[in-house]
Amino acid sequence: MNAEDLFRTLEPVERRPHGTLITLAFCAVVAMLSLWFLSGHSLRLLEAAAMLAALVGVIAASVYTTRNPEWVVLAILLTFAVTDMSLLDDSVRVFVHYGSLAIFCLPLVPTALKSGLLKRGGYKLYVCYLLWAGITVIYSVAPLYSAARLLEATMVMLALVAMVSQIEDMDGVYRVIGHIFTGGAIVFAISCLSYLLLPASITWTNPELSISPAMLEEMRKIGTSVSGIERFQSVFNGPNEIGAFMVTTVGAGLVLWRRVRGAKRLYVAVVLAIALVFAVMSDSRTPMAGIAVGGIIYILWRYRLKGLLFVGALAAVSAALLVIFGPQMNVYLDRGDVTTLTGRTEMWSFVVSSIWKRPLFGYGYEVGGAIFNSPYFPLWYGPWDEGVHVSVHNGYLSHAEGLGIPAAIFWLYIMLMPWVYLMRRKSDGWQLKSVGLLMLLPFLLHNLAEVMADDALGPVGFPLGVIWVIAERYRQVMIDRTHAEEVKAAASLPPPIAVLAARNARG
Repeated sequence: MNAEDLFRTLEPVERRPHGTLITLAFCAVVAMLSLWFLSGHSLRLLEAAAMLAALVGVIAASVYTTRNPEWVVLAILLTFAVTDMSLLDDSVRVFVHYGSLAIFCLPLVPTALKSGLLKRGGYKLYVCYLLWAGITVIYSVAPLYSAARLLEATMVMLALVAMVSQIEDMDGVYRVIGHIFTGGAIVFAISCLSYLLLPASITWTNPELSISPAMLEEMRKIGTSVSGIERFQSVFNGPNEIGAFMVTTVGAGLVLWRRVRGAKRLYVAVVLAIALVFAVMSDSRTPMAGIAVGGIIYILWRYRLKGLLFVGALAAVSAALLVIFGPQMNVYLDRGDVTTLTGRTEMWSFVVSSIWKRPLFGYGYEVGGAIFNSPYFPLWYGPWDEGVHVSVHNGYLSHAEGLGIPAAIFWLYIMLMPWVYLMRRKSDGWQLKSVGLLMLLPFLLHNLAEVMADDALGPVGFPLGVIWVIAERYRQVMIDRTHAEEVKAAASLPPPIAVLAARNARG
């Protein structure tokens, strides 16, 4: 297996039914168009036919991912992308979201259980974490929402455990990273089409337009403002989704960069450039900062002195540009209520005080902004009155708020354990250290200003879950290999010495 396999189509070469698939797709399009004309241009009938075709496609994809678990990564990532689209009605969104996840994840549950991984190491600890999350549902301030989110997180994690149980080497790792990158490439292809074909009223948003003039005036009186800059959101629910998919796509692309050559490297470069351009258009500063920090640390780690010289030169150029274009850049950097990070610091203060009121048990799994319904919450303006659907804009505070401080620390320990093990080793057989610097680190930094490192959910939380199960799998493989080597070495010793060595090992 080599790098050429990163971008293979769904079927092996000897069984690629390209002609059949194209014929079926063409017939489906012709059938729907014919139905549309015969029904007098009825959009409802066309939508129903499209949904039926989509359902058949999802079920067919589920059959494939059940037989080839690594492809479930692409399927689930695209599910999160589709359900983040603003064009979906909320009732349809719920059906598509949970229905698709169930179709893709549930068939893989037997594989996950048979693998035995859930009884070992970090996977076993994660099961304990989910069990505690289940207990919090009992007293959650939003029990139905907490239960739904827990069910979703459990299904996805079981699917990922089934997927990673099939990975045995570095090539398997890079195939999975390739699926993440492909999902991001599809998202930005959709973004390109939406930018070119859809009206700006759909693809762009302005924060001031979501607040009434009277409320804006009141906010100005108390010295609070919002950014009036227009932000690109494509067909998604907000600009932050563009930034989230950017940090995922760029991180995966940078990891793949050393593994591809020729036309594939050009393809990766084009996708990376498009993702970065759209991230700038969406005004996503936090993920851009995360990618920058991860990239700089990676350069220093990989290239040592040369990397230090490069980073120094880059810093000098940046300082020069800041001096030359300082006033123009300040207008951009100082937009909005920078002193409170657009209201975050005031909101975080309330979240922290709420956490300290229930530090051990929290308010229930993934309840998010449900605590903002309190009459003591100071931000009465803006999008703070949507209950559980409001983000607390900090993934670490979100875990502490929902499950309590001990559980939040336990979650962070589980997430970092395989990476600490990996970074302390000289060997890196699966080349995961670059994944840790170019993907994990930006994800964790992004989680400081948004709730992005969810439990394998969303455009960032899901790839975080993917790379975590891979890193933990590598840790388990190395532990097993070390144990096997010790047993083999002990077997070659004379019996009395072998007994003493075994006693020392137990001691």
